[in-house]
Amino acid sequence: MLHSECFVALWYVQVRAMSRLADAGVIGSSIMKTAAMKDAKQNIRYLGFESIEDGARCFDFAITAAGQEATRVSLVIPALMFTGADKITFQESAKICYEKLRVLLEREKIEAPIRIRLTGDDIAQFRHVPRGRQRFPKA
Repeated sequence: MLHSECFVALWYVQVRAMSRLADAGVIGSSIMKTAAMKDAKQNIRYLGFESIEDGARCFDFAITAAGQEATRVSLVIPALMFTGADKITFQESAKICYEKLRVLLEREKIEAPIRIRLTGDDIAQFRHVPRGRQRFPKA
């Protein structure tokens, strides 16, 4: 058998095998699951922030998904996080909130408005420290 004949024979066997899987509903259900996952994808849109009690900041986001109303999610960073030696900047705070929300959405679907108060652990986990800037002062 020539090389091209082997290729055609192998291709034919694969097409027949896939045809049997489609007839059995195996391939079709897989494609349907992928489409359903794509439709269930939630998107994050930053709406803005406001200063609230005691200098804390509240960052508002809209969570949208195909065929659903937008859900408002607010993340609060306490004022204490904006002070001290390891303070975060106002510029990086929206990014920290976005990353926290992105990770939450990977784990679960948010369908009702919620308000989340960030902790020091959240800040440490989602903070990006630019090159050349030390996060903690040397002792």
